[in-house]
Amino acid sequence: MTGHDAEPGPTARQERKFVAAGWPPAVLTALLAGHPARFRRHHPPRWVNSLYYDTPRLDAYRATVEGATQRSKLRLRWYGPLLPSGSETALELKTKVGLIGYKRRRPVEGFCAGGDRPGWRLADLPGPAPTRALRWRGWRPVVVVRYRRAYLLSADGRFRVTIDTDLVYHRPSALQGRAGRGWAVRHGPVVELKYALDADADAPGVAAALPLRLSRSSKYAGGIARLYAGHPEVEPPA
Repeated sequence: MTGHDAEPGPTARQERKFVAAGWPPAVLTALLAGHPARFRRHHPPRWVNSLYYDTPRLDAYRATVEGATQRSKLRLRWYGPLLPSGSETALELKTKVGLIGYKRRRPVEGFCAGGDRPGWRLADLPGPAPTRALRWRGWRPVVVVRYRRAYLLSADGRFRVTIDTDLVYHRPSALQGRAGRGWAVRHGPVVELKYALDADADAPGVAAALPLRLSRSSKYAGGIARLYAGHPEVEPPA
């Protein structure tokens, strides 16, 4: 691909997830401020929305729950209201190879939701691959994951922490104005420690200073398990 069809190369990073059940967000923020890495607010808190795509047999979901050494997730992400209107939107491809994660991100201009053709099908999205690539043919929207995220950064700028609260799952029909109440999850905040590969040697010490339990939790897998429980194959809206 050349010119405007070229996608930026993937960014590589590692992350560790923790479930902070019983920890109020304000207490977590104070805890991180007193952490040896001295975490401080990096970005104003905001609502994060992710529309995940998968095959009819949920191959991406199965790879996640089975712990496949190499797996991918494809999602559309935007910020603010559940029904976006001119908000920053991007198509993101996340690939995990062993413990290392890679992410490709491409802005999607003019994304909108609502109506009979809400514009979130892969075939409707403007722009280059991966939406046009053969490997994504047949993938369809399966779940919307929504939560409120706080952002913190270590004093040396090498480690990021996000704190996710108020997690809610919706079916894709939410983007046609039929959200209903969604499925609220109340297991406590999810804390993620993120860092570039060159900080890997110091990461265990940073993680050890957090009095939290490590977790393999996946918001995407949790949403599928709740919305499609008992259905080995699903047929979301085409």
